[in-house]
Amino acid sequence: MWGLPRPGPDDVVREDDAPTFSEWKRFFPAEALNERLLLQGARLFGESARRLAEWGFELYKEYMQAPLLASGMSRQEAIDASSAFSAVGIPMMERQFVWLLRRHLEHNTIQLIVEHVENAVEVVGAAPPKAAKPPAIAFIDLSGYTAMTEEIGDQAAAERAAALATLIQELAHAHGGTVVKLLGDGAMLHFPDPEEGVLCGLELVDRVEKAGLPPARVGIAAGPVVVREGDCYGRVVNVAARVMDQANPRQVLATAEVVTASQGDLVRFEDVGTVELRGVSAPIWLSLAAPTS
Repeated sequence: MWGLPRPGPDDVVREDDAPTFSEWKRFFPAEALNERLLLQGARLFGESARRLAEWGFELYKEYMQAPLLASGMSRQEAIDASSAFSAVGIPMMERQFVWLLRRHLEHNTIQLIVEHVENAVEVVGAAPPKAAKPPAIAFIDLSGYTAMTEEIGDQAAAERAAALATLIQELAHAHGGTVVKLLGDGAMLHFPDPEEGVLCGLELVDRVEKAGLPPARVGIAAGPVVVREGDCYGRVVNVAARVMDQANPRQVLATAEVVTASQGDLVRFEDVGTVELRGVSAPIWLSLAAPTS
């Protein structure tokens, strides 16, 4: 799962690898070090690191090695140059990876704190009255993006992801929304008007396939949102992500708050019913959105 060669029965742990494995045992309680957690973590780290390493290698071959060989440099000189490149490039990529990981962990930590505060406020009955038209958070992703990447390769998939990002930016702006963050094969969006979020989601589902991309799915939830340094936090963010997980390809699913705030004649909703969402304490009523014409 790490993406590394399987050790032989007589192999020993490398000295530079040993601290990594020791940290897992020190950090996690014994009951957490089960096969499911270890396999899941190894798969995530292994796949991410492998793809990043391959990207760096291709970058070197295309922009460093090829020009050097074309200029008349010998193979041995190119090999020597690759060692010098690795000495600089590997630490740089490590710093980039650690920086980005810390930023994502920071986001998740703030999200957890905000959710705890929201729950505490509700328990003591101090929650503010619900707005007639609260802001909405929408999540979109492409169904089958991983399979497409394996079929056409990382470079072609990256080009498709760039096309998706452009389309999302264009449609979000047209509907008065903003792109909070791009997520590779999807995005998180913020809309002051929930109905515009639904209209944007429906248009995205339609336009994505016309652009030759895998089918999209969208989840939208409305409610109080904490905005900090351009990012969005709160229970509604978690709910919107889980609603998207429930959506099938080509579907736009919305919570009851979104339906209530969408009183125009451009969207209709079909009740799906109450659904249990992972990480959400109470069941959520969902509806399937569709254009009226």
